[in-house]
Amino acid sequence: MSVTKRGGLSAITPLSGLACVLCIVPMLSLLTVALRGDAELWPHLLRFVLPYALRDTLLLAAGVVIVAGAIGTALASLVSFTEFPGRRYVSALALLPLAFPIYLHAFVYVELLDSAGPVQQALRDVVRLPEIRSLAGAIAIFSLVLYPYVYVTLRLAFAGQHSGLGEVARTLGCTPWQAFRRVQLPAARPAFAAGISLALMEALADFGASEYLGVRTIAYSVYSTWVTRGSLPAAAQIALLLVAAVATLAFIEHVARRRAAFSQKSNRVTPSRRIALNGTKAAAAALFVWGILALAFFVPAVFLAWTAAGTLSTVRLLEDFLYPLATTLALAVAAAAFIAVLATGAGYYQRWHHRSFMARLLNLCGMGYAIPGVVLALGALFAYTTFDNLLDRISRSVTGYSTGLVLSGTALVLIFAYAARFFAVGFGPVSARFHQINRSQDQVALTLGQGPPSINRWVLLPQITATLAAAWLLLLVDIVKELPITLLLRPIGIETLATSLYGHASRGQFEDGSLAALAILGSGVAAVAILQQLIYRPEQPLRASPGIRKVWYAITRP
Repeated sequence: MSVTKRGGLSAITPLSGLACVLCIVPMLSLLTVALRGDAELWPHLLRFVLPYALRDTLLLAAGVVIVAGAIGTALASLVSFTEFPGRRYVSALALLPLAFPIYLHAFVYVELLDSAGPVQQALRDVVRLPEIRSLAGAIAIFSLVLYPYVYVTLRLAFAGQHSGLGEVARTLGCTPWQAFRRVQLPAARPAFAAGISLALMEALADFGASEYLGVRTIAYSVYSTWVTRGSLPAAAQIALLLVAAVATLAFIEHVARRRAAFSQKSNRVTPSRRIALNGTKAAAAALFVWGILALAFFVPAVFLAWTAAGTLSTVRLLEDFLYPLATTLALAVAAAAFIAVLATGAGYYQRWHHRSFMARLLNLCGMGYAIPGVVLALGALFAYTTFDNLLDRISRSVTGYSTGLVLSGTALVLIFAYAARFFAVGFGPVSARFHQINRSQDQVALTLGQGPPSINRWVLLPQITATLAAAWLLLLVDIVKELPITLLLRPIGIETLATSLYGHASRGQFEDGSLAALAILGSGVAAVAILQQLIYRPEQPLRASPGIRKVWYAITRP
């Protein structure tokens, strides 16, 4: 039975088209700007900018691969294959560093370890610590925030391995360490590649932390060429180099994900038995994992809370916290709802027209999540400025009146740029949930005389509601933390939590933005809690109380 003849998709098709336009137009406009540029500025860039930016970017990426990869692999291995004091708690808490935006981690550790910070002051007569505003400091901070990508992918891969892998190796004379090094770890290489690719994409996309730590990456070069040197075409050309690098990493991650079945041949898996560590080994394992958690989460979180408590009496509550908080919530709620609607419409369309060109194009729209925010902001600015200029020319020729800037400089441009950046966060889970719903339900409903609108409303929507709610909450948190897009595209006079914190930290007044930092961290912790509960569950998952279950059922039932 033809869905097209039955009709009923008139509202869904425009939503899918709008999603494609919002996600693809910034990239196309970026290419257009780059092609319009000339080579006038390139001798200067090639001599004084790009060599240093490329060097710092490559060194930062290599450092993140080594340090974050080592931390994530060690934690995942210890939690998966050994027993030591506190292992059960580490399994649940190891993802907490994801709650920190990288720039917030950088702000905190500069305050702690800078020459005027409390740690340097206390240790001045004993030892002098290395400079935190350096490439080595950036590698350490990036790795502490990004190791969970490697940890969670390896943890899931190890959990999917059959215990026979290690046992067969041990029967052939291998020690537990040799069995892990020669068999179990190589079997999880696709998962490691996927996790480290995600960490690298986040590192390449960063702008605020690297600039604050004195590391001039390619992302910062895009910003400085655009804003400082006033050359939009040259910035676009540099941005395309960054897009090519990120696309390569995304391709590597995709290939690694396709090969992930290498580590599991059956759906029935018996996890490997964990080895109990005793004495010095147990103490060393516990010291390592808890030390990493302390540096990555607990120390900066406690410092934030202590700083915020100390400034309550002096901070300008309205200007420095309440106004940015209200603005952030308004933008985040509106943008998250808009993206959720787009993702739902795109999911419906892809289900009914899964072989169409637009359905395939929707899969590419998720690439925006792998593109640095500063690059997307550059493409969005040119695209919507061009639209405003075209609309103004048409209005002048037809009516004689100027429309001015309709989109540029408004919150709409910000929301559209958020949609291009975070569409994958909403569409990915929703699309995956649609794929889990058997298509025979659609066919049965069609044979009973129901059209697509009724099927969408009464058959499909109740089954995706919980997934959609989780995606909306994750979108909310991602938008709250976003810095480059908000910093570059916000309307004049608008401050969010992220931009307010960045402004205070750049002026050396981090304590005045500590309340904003604490609010950002709180939203990140909420996101990690959702991730723990709905996506990645440890051996003993948290259980909601009967009252919460009743409320959730009342919200999500048909």
